[in-house]
Amino acid sequence: MDWILVASAIVVLLIVTLIYVLTRGRTGGPRLQQLPAASRRPYAERWRVIETRFIDLPQEALQEADQLAVSILSERGAQMHHDRVLPRRLRQARRASQGRRSDPVLAMQRYQAIVDDACGRELREAAEHGRPEIA
Repeated sequence: MDWILVASAIVVLLIVTLIYVLTRGRTGGPRLQQLPAASRRPYAERWRVIETRFIDLPQEALQEADQLAVSILSERGAQMHHDRVLPRRLRQARRASQGRRSDPVLAMQRYQAIVDDACGRELREAAEHGRPEIA
């Protein structure tokens, strides 16, 4: 009878470990590196251009925002080779920008969160207003 309990405990432990390993890439994944200081300002300025284009050309702006997000995340060391391991915010932005239930504004907010996380909100806002970089 004791061996049944031990075997059951081992099976449960293996299942929990397997679930953890399979979901880790989807939820947490490896931490992203910081962007080099020299990269932050150009990305923030590029975001400003994309954001202003959104009013007149929303679909083109969304495509450019996706390309910018991919560039930022790639430079930060994110795994970009398969949809299942894409960073959560990028998956959310893409979901919001596609399909019948698309929400372009929400998608732009998700892309902006990627820019803010990489460059800093203050730097992005400074670029939007044409102010010099904040030290």
